[in-house]
Amino acid sequence: MKISQRLKLLDQMVGQGYSHIWDCCCDHGLLGMLLLARHAADTVHFVDRVPSLMDELATRLTRFFPQSLLPDTAPLTDTEPGPSRWRVHCLDVAQLRLAERDADTLADTETLAGTATLAGTATATGDTTERKPQLIIIAGVGGDLMLELVQGILAANPGLECEFILSPVHHNYKLRLALQRLGFGLLDEKLIEENRRFYEILHLNYGAADSGSDDYAADGSEARRASSRPIAPVGSLMWDWDDPLHHIYLKRTLSHYGRMKSQPGAEAVVRAYQALLPAE
Repeated sequence: MKISQRLKLLDQMVGQGYSHIWDCCCDHGLLGMLLLARHAADTVHFVDRVPSLMDELATRLTRFFPQSLLPDTAPLTDTEPGPSRWRVHCLDVAQLRLAERDADTLADTETLAGTATLAGTATATGDTTERKPQLIIIAGVGGDLMLELVQGILAANPGLECEFILSPVHHNYKLRLALQRLGFGLLDEKLIEENRRFYEILHLNYGAADSGSDDYAADGSEARRASSRPIAPVGSLMWDWDDPLHHIYLKRTLSHYGRMKSQPGAEAVVRAYQALLPAE
């Protein structure tokens, strides 16, 4: 199956050295399989609420990432990531319960996600997930639904310390503002155009991981080594004014909110985007 440019960019934005990566609303699981193939985490989780998709995905994972073909000896080093486990979870993302942050091995299925899962592959002995962060990826849904999912995850996991990569299909300003108020910090963000549509991608952290400490820097991740910054509702790091596509996106966004001026707060949003316009 062909990998879209947006999925490729999402893959590029994920570094190495995670304990768990949760590919939520994963559909056919293409992104998670890219991460699994390059061992981006000790365990890659595929999460979606559609049983038929999860059954099909589990079959595909069993075929292409079978446990029997993976080594089960030889301790790993920081520069030699070992084979990753995978797990399939058929449940509502908002009900997701994450693994314990410092656990070396996964907890039982019932305590991990509260639902039946199919698990495969094995990680080599000697590896440890201690102090490695977890990453939750949600892409391909609207901003309102994405916010509901994020709020559900936070409610289900008190004291959560985690990174998120989020890529909504619309309502970016509203989502960014809400994430800012929830206390998320920005690590990175990108803007990509594909099939005449634009997508914003935000790499965020939440909880004590937002302290800017170097605890998570053992894998060489520049994003995790640096302190996060506040989320700008109109974007900040993603803009490249040497790229004509970014001017087109800003113009489209201004036109969209310009048609909504009768709605409360719309004029303030327009002014915020207008302030981004580079000087002539």
